[in-house]
Amino acid sequence: MKKKVTFVLVLVVMLVFSMSFISAGWWGDFWGRIFGGDITGDVVARDSLVAYYGFESNFNDSSGNGHHGKNNGGNFAAGKSGLGVILGGDGDHVNVWDFPNLDSWTIGAWIRTNGSISRWSGIVEHIDSSDYRGGIDLDIVGKPYIVYGNDRYKYAIGEVDDSEWHYIVGTYNFASGTSKLYVDGEEVALGSEKAASHYTSTSELVIGCLGSKKLGNCFKGVIDEVKVWNYVLDAGEIRGEYGGDVPPVEEPVEEEPVDNETGCVDIDGDGFNVTSGCGLVDCNDAIFLINPGVSETCNDSVDNNCNGWVDENCTGLPEPEPAPKPGIGGLLMGYEFEGNVNDSVGDNHGVNYGGNFVNSGKPGFGKAINLSAGDYVNVQNVSDSNSWTVSAWVKTIGAVASWTGLVEQIDSSSKRRGIHL
Repeated sequence: MKKKVTFVLVLVVMLVFSMSFISAGWWGDFWGRIFGGDITGDVVARDSLVAYYGFESNFNDSSGNGHHGKNNGGNFAAGKSGLGVILGGDGDHVNVWDFPNLDSWTIGAWIRTNGSISRWSGIVEHIDSSDYRGGIDLDIVGKPYIVYGNDRYKYAIGEVDDSEWHYIVGTYNFASGTSKLYVDGEEVALGSEKAASHYTSTSELVIGCLGSKKLGNCFKGVIDEVKVWNYVLDAGEIRGEYGGDVPPVEEPVEEEPVDNETGCVDIDGDGFNVTSGCGLVDCNDAIFLINPGVSETCNDSVDNNCNGWVDENCTGLPEPEPAPKPGIGGLLMGYEFEGNVNDSVGDNHGVNYGGNFVNSGKPGFGKAINLSAGDYVNVQNVSDSNSWTVSAWVKTIGAVASWTGLVEQIDSSSKRRGIHL
């Protein structure tokens, strides 16, 4: 007996990120250099360091000031020092709310583009409570530029979109109105001052997009070692940052988290484990970046999202054969919409009729599928089931004015069951 099943589904899974904290200031740097602390460069011991993001498996501020970031679509990859954050250029970014106002400032970051740049791309920007922008970005041909003050910017002559590592630093002196830009430890000549777009926010730091966070203005590549100071570093200090020693990061040792209600052991703390007691089955409970809730990372030969496919939907790669995967605790099908309509539990893959994938799924839960009138996902030839449970996360765009299907099954006897609006 076979049935036809039509699914219109938004399934999202929470990512749980570990957090680590270190001290800053003179003593923090002193003891860090003795015992292997994770702040890099030569001048970071100054109390003027406002925030530091090393992206060592988290998005925390390691300066000790507590300006921790929120990930919006980024993943971890090999960085300039240890790990960095890899961004897809389609809206992925890290943001920090309630970031302090900065009069004079220095912002630095290591970047490596994924190929050439063809659009305005944000690296690091802050927008203060008066909507003044400040930061370092790339223009439409890959030239770095500095944005500062009341929506002004100047760009450098050379391009850095060569898929190599580059250290970009911008400085702004509030009293004199002077802006400078450094590439790989050396000051570079700047073009004439131009007017920049005006963005409205409330004391926010954005890593990976312009301050507007529009999908078309985001960085594609890896960003690492982001630092923000509330004063202007001089040329010698910036050369020290560029050539400073990078000691290894020592992660704190944590005990295995145990869910007191289920008794399950979640070794990597990502909310999944190999017995399904903490949710869906984790195919690798030693690495929190490999679980049913993350997006697939291209070209790493790893099944990141535990769906039995390696590097699926990656340009230039053949479509891999899925590894067999049994049902999970009675779960027959699961659709996460992380760039495809595949069944992440078994082989009941869907066919997409008009839907588009967006990064704005339930916050923190990856991608979703966006459907307009007449769009749907169809799955055929699935065995009948007498008892059933169907669930989905949904978000409407505007008011619903007609009967609307969410998920519906039509079995071989033409009996309907499902959830609707």
